[in-house]
Amino acid sequence: MKPTRILLAAFPLTMGCPGEFEYDEDATICGMVEIVESSYYDDCDLPATVRIATVTDGERVCKSDTGSFRDWVDVVVDEPVVDDGGHFQSTVDPGAYGVYVIEDAPGGDCYDCEGVTATADGCAEVTLQVRFVVPVDAPNLYLYPTEPSMVKVRLPRVERITASDPVYTEQGWEVLAMPDGELITEEGPRDYLFYEIDLPADDFQRKEGWCVEGHLAQASIETAMEELGFLPNEIDDFAEFWDAQFPTAETITVYPQIEQVSWLRVRPAPEHLLRAWFILDSGCHPVDPPLLEPVERSGYHAAEWGLAVLPPLQGAEPFVRVW
Repeated sequence: MKPTRILLAAFPLTMGCPGEFEYDEDATICGMVEIVESSYYDDCDLPATVRIATVTDGERVCKSDTGSFRDWVDVVVDEPVVDDGGHFQSTVDPGAYGVYVIEDAPGGDCYDCEGVTATADGCAEVTLQVRFVVPVDAPNLYLYPTEPSMVKVRLPRVERITASDPVYTEQGWEVLAMPDGELITEEGPRDYLFYEIDLPADDFQRKEGWCVEGHLAQASIETAMEELGFLPNEIDDFAEFWDAQFPTAETITVYPQIEQVSWLRVRPAPEHLLRAWFILDSGCHPVDPPLLEPVERSGYHAAEWGLAVLPPLQGAEPFVRVW
């Protein structure tokens, strides 16, 4: 049974905080846990555990070096009680914190994490939206300007980035891009910009795609990449990353994501940008054939591929880079 969505109360409260009861005057963080229904996954539900952790100077909120906030190593300073309505409060010292919520069900992939700055002047508000989230593995972004150019790249919601190479900063990436695709970064030369990010499963379309025997699924994606206009080196990188890690199943449905790819800003903007992610689901599901229109790869152009795996299929191992 799908959970009931919990909405914020719409009436005045002490210290301007959300909820249905008055918060202590010395509370500096107060908030709300909201369950977001999913058309794919219906087990997200209360009860859930909220934790408040310190933020190390210079580190991104809700992020560790090896994965999402579920592996966070910063110090947990409080674990406030979540009432039946999803409200909680916590008394902490003024400062920056990461506030995260994990569904109490074992093995659940329902969570959220937000940054908040608490002051002694009032109650810092935070709303945590518990939703089913999947990791998008290894989006690789390639840049090909017509002449050596400084290029700035920004990604969505930095706190949901679980890995990156070179390291993605709060200001994004800034690299010297060469016409042959080489990227000169502060960490050395790269062939592409790499990242992994957690995104809600409902962000992706599951109406168009194709079903294929599991052992043929990777080859079918590489064929689709050729049709879309990915270059041989980009397809080779895809194969190298996934050859040893591609999920196994008797049958797999592949949902190509062309218009449903997350926000990306590249400045200066390429004349032609090809972005395609592929979502994998076990079994054969009813789908319409996708329209895979090729993107021109001339002038200043760029491309990005990525792949996400829906459970019970298993995705790639956590990213580790040794240079």
